[in-house]
Amino acid sequence: ITFGPGAGATLHAGDYWVFAARTADGTIDTLTAAPPRGMLHHFAKLALVTSGAPPTVLTDCRTFWPPAMTAHEGCCSQVVRPGEDIQKAIDKLNGIGGCVCLKMGVHHIARPLHIAQANVTIHGEVPRVTVRLDEGGPLMLDIAAPENVSVEGILFETAQALKPEAVIHVHRVVGGRIAECGIRLAREKPDPKGKAIGIELDNCREYAIECVEIHDLPLGVLGANSEQIRVTDCRLDGPSAQLAKGDMVSLGLMGIEFRDGSLTGIDIERNVLTDYLRGIQLGDVSAAAIMPAGGVGKPADVQTAQPGCRIASNLIARHAAPLGHGAAGGLATVFFAIATHAPRCEIVENATNIVDLSESGVLAAGGDTLVARNEVLSAATFNPNFVLTRLPFDVVAIVTQSDAVACTIRDNRFDGLQQAVFATGAASGLGHRVDILQNRVTGIESLVKAVLAGKVAAGGGNPVVKLLLILERFSAISLVALSHSRVEGNEIAVAPCGVFALDTLGTSAVANRVTASLAGVVLAIATE
Repeated sequence: ITFGPGAGATLHAGDYWVFAARTADGTIDTLTAAPPRGMLHHFAKLALVTSGAPPTVLTDCRTFWPPAMTAHEGCCSQVVRPGEDIQKAIDKLNGIGGCVCLKMGVHHIARPLHIAQANVTIHGEVPRVTVRLDEGGPLMLDIAAPENVSVEGILFETAQALKPEAVIHVHRVVGGRIAECGIRLAREKPDPKGKAIGIELDNCREYAIECVEIHDLPLGVLGANSEQIRVTDCRLDGPSAQLAKGDMVSLGLMGIEFRDGSLTGIDIERNVLTDYLRGIQLGDVSAAAIMPAGGVGKPADVQTAQPGCRIASNLIARHAAPLGHGAAGGLATVFFAIATHAPRCEIVENATNIVDLSESGVLAAGGDTLVARNEVLSAATFNPNFVLTRLPFDVVAIVTQSDAVACTIRDNRFDGLQQAVFATGAASGLGHRVDILQNRVTGIESLVKAVLAGKVAAGGGNPVVKLLLILERFSAISLVALSHSRVEGNEIAVAPCGVFALDTLGTSAVANRVTASLAGVVLAIATE
């Protein structure tokens, strides 16, 4: 047995070799330059030291794992603790983008925060880390970056809500979201004179507002000239007040509104809105916009191929309007839970209530709209000692302009004191239709008694005109100046009149079931 003199031939404790020696034939395996079979040894530099007692470490060569945190923690580019400057941390991301993490606690700010850098996320370390504006307001965060800015897990508390500005203002941003956040007043009671907005989107695209809670602000979410926007799974609680006699009134002005621009791809789904007199509105629903008025109206664009809008699975709950609000004066004074004037809009599976005569359910103005599977429950009442001049509306369909390709109202439930459907194409030259299919309508007996007692009125001097106006305003389903509309498969109970059509062309009213009512179907000035 010999060991070679090679440069790498270094022996270590525990080295060994194995070979076979066979007695049967007397052969022995030959090992030539064979490596040892013992434990394989590895070596690494630990440090460079000098001799001495004790030795001095000149260089530590070790690599520690996990590495020690230096300028940031985890995935965050900047970490801010309560008492530190949030704006300074945001500014350090200029030119690069990144993430700002707010540590648990209350972060006080003296002035609004500004984000101008793209690709920035600011979030709380834990849910609802609080950022509190000590004075002024309501503006707390202004975002004016070109793209991809998100705000997550932060509770914003503003000191004041008097000015007509937003707590969070997002301007010309493409992409991003506000999620898992809260917005509220720092003080306990809301100011009834407040005009503040929770979140405002101005000229934004592909932006989302998700799981956000807004409390005690008169305006919840406002969007202008924005498209491809999602508002989902949010809770918006408007301000309210209790009257001296104990009744509650709603003071919120508007829950969610998008206006101006093309209004394409707006999705508003699974939100809860309370104490907003007007819940959700898309587009300009003023009389000047939705009525032709000699060709002056503002029709929505239904000719361009683009995504439609969807309002689905929202709950809108209200108390009564303050005294003096919603006085008689046309649709402009009516508080609709949902009102739209947008192309290709779906209003489906929403639920809302009506508490007094100034409140109503849905206004759908043109734009190829579907109103389906909604529930409108009316708890409104009237004094039988006074003459009743109008009812709350469950659905008003106005198809008077070139944007009204079609409107379908189907499979809805309407209960209580209300007019279930009022559909009109007035001043359109009988060029539009509304289909009213398979809805369930249940009225109240006191309204039928009021009609029999002559306690309802709708104006007009001629007795025939008076009767027609009463039928128009107090029938469960009323159609005026429409062409080839279908009223089919509806169930109507306890109404002065089930279906009334005035000045219509080719109306089809079949397979409707009208019970406990004074009249079933009345067609006046109708043409086949």
